[in-house]
Amino acid sequence: MRVELQEVTHSFGGEIVLSKLTLVIQPGESWAITGSNGSGKTTVLRCLSGLIRPRKGRVVWLGSDEEPIHSGKWSSLWSYAAPYMELPEELSMAEVLHLQEDQRGFLDGLSRQQLIDRSGLGHAVNRAIKGFSSGMKQRLRLLLAYCTDSKIIFLDEPTSNLDRAAVEWLHAIDKDFRNGRSLIVGSNNVESEVALCEDVFDLSEADRL
Repeated sequence: MRVELQEVTHSFGGEIVLSKLTLVIQPGESWAITGSNGSGKTTVLRCLSGLIRPRKGRVVWLGSDEEPIHSGKWSSLWSYAAPYMELPEELSMAEVLHLQEDQRGFLDGLSRQQLIDRSGLGHAVNRAIKGFSSGMKQRLRLLLAYCTDSKIIFLDEPTSNLDRAAVEWLHAIDKDFRNGRSLIVGSNNVESEVALCEDVFDLSEADRL
């Protein structure tokens, strides 16, 4: 599956965030979208995923047969983790995993118990998410992104709220669960985030104006 930004321009409140941005992500590639705060990293991820529609330009998803995939189907093909994404606070982690398995399915061969064992959160599996720390919530978001049966993984500032041990856990999860899928990471040039990817697209060097 190939994903393309074609001459994408986007603005908020009249301020241009992206201007005529072009990027091609081939199947299985991993890209870190880097830049300072306000440079448009989150906007790139949200445009790529179809969460927002750019003011100008096109976002195209192409299947293995090179046929375009309708934007209405994109959300069933990606998984996404970001510190600002809401979790169902009243549910327990066990209930969230059960819901995710029913709605999207896990990667082949993965069971809920295996995910609980790999999460490092087994002690809190029956606790309501509202009682989780920010780091625990971020671990759960990342676990869901990697374990879900998807074609592309989007991670926006994935190490937010993670301590050093949790960052090491993230890299282990990436190694074991990525399974050749495309990975797009938004990062403020955080070394441990960029290290997840083979390629870097620095928005501060892009011709955005």
